[in-house]
Amino acid sequence: MKKEYFSLIPIPRNVFSIFVTLNVMGYDDENNPRGMSPIRMAIRKKVVASGNWKDKYPEIYKNIKANHFWHLLNKILNRKKTGDKNNFLKELHTFSKEHLVQEAWKKFQIYEKREFIKIDNSSMRNEISRFLSYIGRPNKKINKIKIILNPLDAYWRGYGLKIGNNGYIVAGPGMDKNNYELIRHEILHLFYYSFRIPAYMTYVKTHKKIAFFGYVNSKMIREEYIVRALNLLYEKDVLKKDIRTDIKKEGKNFPYLNKVMALIK
Repeated sequence: MKKEYFSLIPIPRNVFSIFVTLNVMGYDDENNPRGMSPIRMAIRKKVVASGNWKDKYPEIYKNIKANHFWHLLNKILNRKKTGDKNNFLKELHTFSKEHLVQEAWKKFQIYEKREFIKIDNSSMRNEISRFLSYIGRPNKKINKIKIILNPLDAYWRGYGLKIGNNGYIVAGPGMDKNNYELIRHEILHLFYYSFRIPAYMTYVKTHKKIAFFGYVNSKMIREEYIVRALNLLYEKDVLKKDIRTDIKKEGKNFPYLNKVMALIK
């Protein structure tokens, strides 16, 4: 595999802007017991209390309420026309020109440069290369994967998107932890391995706990099972990790995980 197949890139200005709007318009979720990243807390403190943003930018707020974050990212990263009839992108551009947001952007860039220094690119390349060697690379249409560190999101949260012939992974501040587990997870979503799973294992009515996270149909539940199963198999077979505790934890939301692992092994 060529080293340049994947790379860590600075966060695009529009991705920064949409996550600032999310934070100032009610997105408070955080899955790290130690709390939000320092830069996320700093920007929230500076911008949140400085205006009634929901009323000032109603189209942004309406889109946030109506769409999963993945769809918002897809809209702003995709350079083609997306049928935006409600001026969402226009409002986002205007929001990015707000004085407070511009100040936050400058502060963020300083923070980002400092965080980039901490990330061991060689270690990241080696780990992802080893992972791709294990799972294979079936989607030939993805020529390159661009990884974006996003400390304005929850610690363990990421999104995988295919735009044209490029894959994008937008990952929270925990992206380099546990052998880059968050990146591995989103790579699997990008490639989507289509294994057969019995229909009863993906019924929505037996997975009500995960509806909050956007898994609202059998196709999405099936994909999530495959992604989690392959990731755990990799940790067991390659990283030599004892995954029993992880299976038990994941099993609370995905009760057939053990069976799916056995099916795709």
